[in-house]
Amino acid sequence: MTVCHTVAPHLLSRGSGSVINVASVAALGAPFLAPYAAAKAGVVALTKTLAVEWGRSGVRVNALCPGWTATDLNRNLWEDEATNQATVASVPMRRWGTAEEMSHPAVFLASAASAYMTGQVLFVDGGATAIG
Repeated sequence: MTVCHTVAPHLLSRGSGSVINVASVAALGAPFLAPYAAAKAGVVALTKTLAVEWGRSGVRVNALCPGWTATDLNRNLWEDEATNQATVASVPMRRWGTAEEMSHPAVFLASAASAYMTGQVLFVDGGATAIG
């Protein structure tokens, strides 16, 4: 929120720009991770609110919500075979995403290809949220 409000005067006076907030599929709920899920849901709510507030000024605000992504932060989950299998069992693509696979949707959201998108939440999760 601090970053959004810090850049707001510049973007709003310029009359254009694209803000990409990073949340998580956990924004939809994550058992045993209530504080994390609540924080990510807050990012989604902030995204939608700023999209409405800043839309008339030409500034777009969207959120990217990654699913299970193999990073150093969760290395303990994907390096352990049993935990790895249990984690990807709920992902239709049956694998972890990569940081590079998260970067392509971010480039899309930043580009003119998404010029008529604001207030959207883009889930990049191997289909995990499609099954509910």
